[in-house]
Amino acid sequence: MELYIGGAFQGQKEYVDNEYRDIKKLNWYNGQDPVDTDISDYDAICNYHEIIRRQVGIGIDPEAELEKILDHNPQIIIVCDEVGCGVIPIDSQDRAYREAVGRCMCKAASRADRVVRIICGIGQVIKDVNR
Repeated sequence: MELYIGGAFQGQKEYVDNEYRDIKKLNWYNGQDPVDTDISDYDAICNYHEIIRRQVGIGIDPEAELEKILDHNPQIIIVCDEVGCGVIPIDSQDRAYREAVGRCMCKAASRADRVVRIICGIGQVIKDVNR
């Protein structure tokens, strides 16, 4: 499993596509799209934070759902925006969402073989168990 994180509009998806361009064309699921399929069947998921937002909004445990995805497809690539920086939201639902993203990304990072933080389109490798 690989995890790519970074702030909004930092080029995470483009970075991953560039990393895989000579290997294979990735089949992406966009977390902003409606869920009408088993997302764990995709090669990669972008905007994972939006999936977590929906799950928190309807009372689904995002950590349990992430575990299911990782168990079903241990080779999946997850791209997620960092949402934990800045002012703590006043709204309890927004705080719950932000905290859920943080917990899920900690869980994903612990299971990942590779974790890369993207800043201005440049990758900073945080974890790589194969090197």
